[in-house]
Amino acid sequence: MHILLIGATGRNGALVLSEALSRNHTITALVRDPTTTSLPSHKNLTLTKGSPLSLQDLLPAMQTPTPPDAIIITLNPRRLTDSPFSALDPNTPPALLRDSVSNTLQAIKTLNLPRNPKLVINSMQGAGASSKSLIFPLRALFNHTNMKHTLDDSHTSGLDLTAAAKAGLGQVLSPGSK
Repeated sequence: MHILLIGATGRNGALVLSEALSRNHTITALVRDPTTTSLPSHKNLTLTKGSPLSLQDLLPAMQTPTPPDAIIITLNPRRLTDSPFSALDPNTPPALLRDSVSNTLQAIKTLNLPRNPKLVINSMQGAGASSKSLIFPLRALFNHTNMKHTLDDSHTSGLDLTAAAKAGLGQVLSPGSK
């Protein structure tokens, strides 16, 4: 399977990349600058320079080296610290997730690919329609702390999507670990 990975340099993106490469999938990773990335060199990994906020960057990424069977978006707004409650980095675009997904969908339509790729969007419990599934204290916490920025971006997307959101990511164990 060939995968276009958007967000490969982040925490979740690195996990997706590692797992996909371990399963011998080929990956094209859209990164800001391939010369400065810390991603591992691998025969199944192709780095493409660009931003998901630019349709003109996404178009060639979706054809390098071939159209993807799947597109995985693992973006998250950059924060000043690793805490999900931390303030947003001032360089974080206000609608990073919404605009990146919108551009991805537009690129798929523009290219008129032979087959539509599967689209997987890494989200969080409480984003979009899943907010009703949270108990009130968590919903209040998410809506009145800096986590609201991720939720705002999801609520305003206007896209017809089905999202799968994990309630939390725990420590990732290697195979055979307990």
